[in-house]
Amino acid sequence: MSSILRIGDRFNRLVVTGSPVVLKKNWPAKYPVRCDCGKEGMARGWDLVHGTQKSCGCLQREAVSARNKTRKTHGGTNTRLYQTWSNMWDRCSNSNTRSYEGYGGRGITICKEWEGFAAFKEWAEANGYADNLTIDRKQNDDGYNPENCRWVTTKENNRNKRYHRLLTAFGETKMIAEWVEDDRCQVSLSTLQGRVRKGWHDEDAISKPSCDQRRFLTAFGETKSLVEWTKDERCRTNRAALQERLNMGWEDERAISTPTRPIKHTPKR
Repeated sequence: MSSILRIGDRFNRLVVTGSPVVLKKNWPAKYPVRCDCGKEGMARGWDLVHGTQKSCGCLQREAVSARNKTRKTHGGTNTRLYQTWSNMWDRCSNSNTRSYEGYGGRGITICKEWEGFAAFKEWAEANGYADNLTIDRKQNDDGYNPENCRWVTTKENNRNKRYHRLLTAFGETKMIAEWVEDDRCQVSLSTLQGRVRKGWHDEDAISKPSCDQRRFLTAFGETKSLVEWTKDERCRTNRAALQERLNMGWEDERAISTPTRPIKHTPKR
């Protein structure tokens, strides 16, 4: 959808001023834009089209200023709950905050009902809020609203992090952690997480080997990729050690079948 953007197109307070630019390999293109306040910057086409970025940040500052004028009406300005609500708005609507890319930048929004703190406070107190709990979204790709939110401990919240997000490949939908254990996954957890963050298609992120993993090895009369050998029960070492052995010139079968020796610590005298 972002490919139809043209110079002069307006999206809320932002006007497109140039052609899209890819700032980083495998990252979505960004468009040069100018805000009505006069500030210039870059914005993703998806954010512009879907309304997740409406200004350079001035709209958020105005909203915060307006909310600040009503602080005394709810009497909760200095509470932990108010800070939770304020931080929630920052990460979803302020493109200048560090966490914006993981929230507002990927389409996470806040329901209209919670634009005012009083309504959010009422919901929180009626749904088990306590100062040792944190707000959690049941569905990680859906926004903040009464139906999708709950109060949980930090440990419970960690279970719903983005690294547990669902990916669809080969006609199946599973969590990232489950895909890494699948034989069809050709990369490590960290590589898969990085690819997902960069916007890779789910199946490509899972199935395309990294450069080091494209190397094929022959042992026991069979030829398989390096990553396939590390999952074979006849492989007696880990991937890092196997790669190091091959770099040192070891023969394939010896590198695969030789057990990794534990490091012996000599006691000090």
